[in-house]
Amino acid sequence: MSDDTHRFEAVYRATYDQITAYAGRRCDSPQDAADVVAETFTIVWRKIDELPPGAEARLWVYGVARNVLADHRRSALRRQARHRDLDAEMADLYGDLAADRRRRSHGEITMRDLDEINELLRPLARISPDEPGGRAGGARAQALFADIIAQERDATTTALLRRPRGRRTLLGLAASAVLVLGVVLGPSLLGGVATSYANSVVEIREEAGTYVARIKDPYADQRKFSEAFRSLGLNVELRVIPISPSAVGEIVSLGGDLTPANGPIGAREEPADCDLADSGCFMVVTVPAAIKGTPGLVHFELGRPAKPGESYENNWQSATRPEEPLAGAKVSGRTVDDVLAEVGKHGLTAEFRRVVVHEGGYTVEPLAADQVGGDWIVFKVIPAREGVVGLEVTAERQTGLEYAD
Repeated sequence: MSDDTHRFEAVYRATYDQITAYAGRRCDSPQDAADVVAETFTIVWRKIDELPPGAEARLWVYGVARNVLADHRRSALRRQARHRDLDAEMADLYGDLAADRRRRSHGEITMRDLDEINELLRPLARISPDEPGGRAGGARAQALFADIIAQERDATTTALLRRPRGRRTLLGLAASAVLVLGVVLGPSLLGGVATSYANSVVEIREEAGTYVARIKDPYADQRKFSEAFRSLGLNVELRVIPISPSAVGEIVSLGGDLTPANGPIGAREEPADCDLADSGCFMVVTVPAAIKGTPGLVHFELGRPAKPGESYENNWQSATRPEEPLAGAKVSGRTVDDVLAEVGKHGLTAEFRRVVVHEGGYTVEPLAADQVGGDWIVFKVIPAREGVVGLEVTAERQTGLEYAD
């Protein structure tokens, strides 16, 4: 791959997300925004010799996008001048349309807008609708990249952008390589050590010494996640486990065979605090690139709704957390009789576990109900399964335990 292509790939990856959002906030429709994104990067490719070095490159790409947007706006103003009366009448008839235009005129953009922009870019990229999109590492963005670099740099304009909507096609065949269930990419799109991967449920790329996995469908077949990580030499598992109501959709556990030199692992939602049920919400997990090729396993456990009668696997968490059946109840340090009365008020039943205190901590073991006295002390109440909680108890108050009362 030539130096020019390397430079274009670097700036494309660094600015694709921002330019997509920039266009979406400023265009009257996702169709126009998709045009602006594609045309901006086509111009950047044709003028790659003018790309400044370092941090100035991003500003230069924004300048190109601003000029492309200005051209689109001038065209739009000419159309509006011819159809202003009709437009006003339509706005009166369709309040949602008028509200949508007011929203965009104030610079607002939703994840639905970004999804629609990338869906409009999909025909350019020939990627099936269930592929990840809307990000520089997404398969649609990768295929658009491949199409652009397949063009001659000295072209005065791109026929891709001047064809009528609904008839956009690729100018080259480079994007055909991504017509597979998983797309593996390296530092260049044509060779080298793989640093990125995308399939229908997850896309992974290396960012500054860290592998960032953006998970589109966290409840998909877990083998697809393992396949994705293994393709990059990463021994990482995403386990989906049955969980109590408050932890559904959360990474409830993470860990593995790491040393301080490997670096930290992490998990978050993107955007922050979004709902995984929404199409624009991603579960993001991060692992240090230093673990690549090492035998140690890193795992993430994601909570899913439990089936009827299925035991919860987050039985180290409290049943008094928000959204749990005993939310807000004071149970720690109270007698078993008091807590059982509280449990009954909520229509629940209880089972028991004995807390055994030892040096450095404690363990728990199953305990039959007929072995528990009413004056025993409850240390903690945990979610067991639907309609059932577990009481962790001791025969008397233990000085080695920290009660929440």
